[in-house]
Amino acid sequence: MIMLLLIYALAVQSNPIPTVEISPGVFYPTIQLGACTDCPTKAVCCGSNLSVSLPVWIDQQRGGVAAIDTQLRYNDTAIVETEITKITGLSRDSLWITSKIDPKVFCDAPDVKATVLSMVQTSLRQLNTTHIDLMLLHEPCDQTGKPHPSDVLAWDGLQQALANHWVRSIGVDKFVPAQIDALQGSKPNVLMAEVSMSNHDESLLEYCAKHNIHVNTFGVLHGCMMSDPLVVQLSEKYNTTASQICGVWTRQRGMTMAVGVGTNPSTVLQYTKEDLDIFSFNMTALEIDHLNNLQNDTQLKLLV
Repeated sequence: MIMLLLIYALAVQSNPIPTVEISPGVFYPTIQLGACTDCPTKAVCCGSNLSVSLPVWIDQQRGGVAAIDTQLRYNDTAIVETEITKITGLSRDSLWITSKIDPKVFCDAPDVKATVLSMVQTSLRQLNTTHIDLMLLHEPCDQTGKPHPSDVLAWDGLQQALANHWVRSIGVDKFVPAQIDALQGSKPNVLMAEVSMSNHDESLLEYCAKHNIHVNTFGVLHGCMMSDPLVVQLSEKYNTTASQICGVWTRQRGMTMAVGVGTNPSTVLQYTKEDLDIFSFNMTALEIDHLNNLQNDTQLKLLV
């Protein structure tokens, strides 16, 4: 288990981040840090640099559960563990760790299920933890939307990891309904998908709601229509930023989100506070409905 260090010395935040129950007794924080920092290109990706952002992200959520999104393909699970062990007074219960299984490894493996189980164990070792809170299949084997036999075998491996108590919940990333329907056994607890104000598939969201699959989004800020007059007007109405309007829209649509906070040490704290401060108000149902329709390039009359 990730080491408990020294004495809890910093002030406790009075308002922990809200959570969503994705399976019995498993509560998923509404917002998590995309913790990719060393992709195969050796360039910073996913909008964060761990050595800069992770300590700030966790410190701003003392008293709650800070969520981190990582995976072996990002080459940063060991870095996540290293950074976590530097933080004073941190317990495993105050962290949520999401990780993923790389399709480039399991899709063509001779024994797909064994490969998936081995990758889960490698993740546990690198993260120095007894369990991972959410493990996803990171992309389907067929990129055209068709079911693939290796996806089914890989999903069987994740279900075995769940039965072994190596993971607390399981899901898929970038799968479409036909690919999810082909999986045997239980449905995913979570679908990670690119969803934003400017790019959201309502039929996919309806499918997930029907099958009780929670949607976790990425690309919320990348697809945030920050300069749209309606978004600007709402940010002025609620005395907040345009990016926070996009975060609140995501939350009120019932989704959780993975976000980045940048790589500049001088702005990481500001961006972290901004990302986490999306719980103090709700927009009206009419405002949400109008925001839903912005992706259709509809000419909207600004709200009064």
